[in-house]
Amino acid sequence: RSTISDGWTSEIDYNVVSDNNYLEDLSRSLSIENETHLDRVWKVSHTGDVWQFDGSFHGYQTVDSTVLPVDKPYSRLPELNLVGDWDSELFDWTVGSQYTYFYREDEALTGSDKVQGNRLRIKPEVSMPMEALWGYLTPSFKVDQTNYALKENGLGDDNISRTVPFATLDSGLYFDRPFQLASKDYNQTLEPRVFYVYSPEVKQDDIPDFDTSVKSFSYSQLFSDDRFVGGDRVGDNNRVTLGLTSRFTQLSTGIDSVVMSLGKAYYFEDRSINLDGEGASTNSDSPYAGEFILTPIQGMDLKVTGLWDEHENRTIESNSNLSLHTRDYGYVLNLGHSYKNEEDPLEQANISTIFPVTKNVSVFGRWLYDLDDERTAGTLAGLEYRSCCWRAQVLSNSYLTDDSELTHKILFRIELKGIAGFGESATELDEQVPGYLGRESLYN
Repeated sequence: RSTISDGWTSEIDYNVVSDNNYLEDLSRSLSIENETHLDRVWKVSHTGDVWQFDGSFHGYQTVDSTVLPVDKPYSRLPELNLVGDWDSELFDWTVGSQYTYFYREDEALTGSDKVQGNRLRIKPEVSMPMEALWGYLTPSFKVDQTNYALKENGLGDDNISRTVPFATLDSGLYFDRPFQLASKDYNQTLEPRVFYVYSPEVKQDDIPDFDTSVKSFSYSQLFSDDRFVGGDRVGDNNRVTLGLTSRFTQLSTGIDSVVMSLGKAYYFEDRSINLDGEGASTNSDSPYAGEFILTPIQGMDLKVTGLWDEHENRTIESNSNLSLHTRDYGYVLNLGHSYKNEEDPLEQANISTIFPVTKNVSVFGRWLYDLDDERTAGTLAGLEYRSCCWRAQVLSNSYLTDDSELTHKILFRIELKGIAGFGESATELDEQVPGYLGRESLYN
C-alpha cells in the first residue's frame, strides 16, 4: 500500500500459486476451513471532504479442485464506487453509486450459468435527523436504482432496470440515572428504540446472482433496512423492530462496563423476495436477538450473543467469548463457546492464547473442540521471533478434511515489515487468536 498524492492511495494484493494443491500441502491458510480461492486485487482510493472514490480490479485463483465451475466467484473487472455525503441545516444527503463488470470463464458452463455483464447501482438518500438530549427521530427516504446490461442471461432479458424505494423511521429515547458502586461513580441508561422500514416487492427473478447473499440474523440486523448483502436482490419490507439497550458507564473513564441489548421484529406482510429459496418467510415475527457485553476491568471482556425462539421455546444460536489480556496484549487468553441448533446441531468450544517467552520471542496457539463428536476439530500452535524490521514464524496447524480426518501441517515463514506493518498475516492470525491484531497495532 502506498500514497500516490494528497488523498490518493494505491493498494495491491496479488497472490498466485503454480500448484492448486499448494494451500493444502503447505498450509498457507491458518484457518480451520480450507481456503478455496486466492485474491488478486489492485485498488485505488481517494478521500475528500464530500466525495469518496475507490476503484479496483478484483480477481481470484481457485485452488480447490473440488470447486465446480458454476460455484467459482465472478471477477470484478472493474468495480468503481463513488459516494457523496453532505449536510444542510435540516437534511442529510447521501448518494452512493457503484459500477461493476462481472466476468468468469464460461467454457464449461451452460444455460443461465454463462451470464456475465454490467451492473450500475445508484442509491440517493435524504434523511432529516432530529436530535435532543432525551432522544431522536430520523425519517429517511432512499431509492435503490439498478440497471443491468448482460450477456447470455438465461433467466430473462439482457437489459434489466429495477427501482426499489425505501422509507424508514428510526426513533429512540434516553433515560439515565447516576449511582455509586464500590465508591465508583456510574451512569445507567435505558434506551428504548423503534425502527420501521417499508419497501415494496419488486420482481427480481430474472436477475442473476453475481455477489449476493442473505445476511446472518443478529441484534444489529434487526435495525438494517435490507436482509440481503450485495446488489442482486433488494428485499421487500413492512416491519417494525422494538429494541431496548441498557448501559452502565464509568463516569471517570467513559468506559461502558456493561451493555445489554434485546430486540425483536414484527412483520406486517410476508417476505417474498428470495435468493435460491433463502430470505423469504411467512413468519409474523422474528426470534428474540440479544447481546451482553461485560467489561468489569481493563483487560477483561465478555461478550455473549444469542437468538431465542419463543414459539418453540428453544435457543437457535449462541456465542460466548471471554478475553483476558494485559494492556499491551503481551499476554492473551481467550475462552469461547458456540452453539447452533439446526438440522445438524453444532456445539464447539475453543481456547486460544498468546504469551511472551522473551522480549522478542512469543508463543501463541488455539484449540477447537467439537462437543457433539467429542473430538478435536482444529489446532494452531506457533513460535514467533520479531524485531523492528522483520519477523519469523514456525506454525503448526490442523483441520478437519472433507472426510472428517484431522490433517496436520507445518509452515515456516519470514516477513519484512512494510509501511503499515506486517500485512494481512496479522489479520489472519487475529481471526484464530483474538488479540493478536491489538498487540500488532501497539507494536507498530
